[in-house]
Amino acid sequence: VSATNAIAVVACCPAAMPPQFRGPAEERAHLRCEVDGLQREKKELLADLEAAHARLEALEAERGDLDAKVGSVESELDAFSSARSTAEAALEAAQSQKQQA
Repeated sequence: VSATNAIAVVACCPAAMPPQFRGPAEERAHLRCEVDGLQREKKELLADLEAAHARLEALEAERGDLDAKVGSVESELDAFSSARSTAEAALEAAQSQKQQA
């Protein structure tokens, strides 16, 4: 381990070297380490955000498909309801004719 890496390792561990005992080089190394950590966290958050957007798009597409299916089922239901009404009217007419005969 080089001296620079050793300083960075120590500087990244606040318990190993309190801020008041850090020299300028150690402080820069510590800040660099913190910046690197924040950049990694930012990348992870951006990846999570991207995944969430992809999931949202998938859910919106699924919702569109489900809406289309609902529309289709409602049309079929209307057709069945109409056929039922027609059948009931025909049945009433047949019963009326039977009573008259």
